[in-house]
Amino acid sequence: MVFTNKSTTTQLLESSREWNIALSSRLPIDVIYLDYAKAFDSVFHTELLAKLSCYGMNDQLLTWIRSFLTDRKQYVTVSSCSSPV
Repeated sequence: MVFTNKSTTTQLLESSREWNIALSSRLPIDVIYLDYAKAFDSVFHTELLAKLSCYGMNDQLLTWIRSFLTDRKQYVTVSSCSSPV
């Protein structure tokens, strides 16, 4: 579940509400927390993907992570001027 263009606090509150509804209805819930802050900047992406594959991660998830890591760009904004790094 993704709530776009919302603050982290709002997303957490809305997610908690959805989880409570699901729990009240006895529905299963899967939650994945991801923190990308510098997580992929200090490792070689090919080695990371190879290790994840060795740990048994399924191909669909590996494809999703590979897609995330491919052609990443970081933008720096100063005084309304933005340029890729």
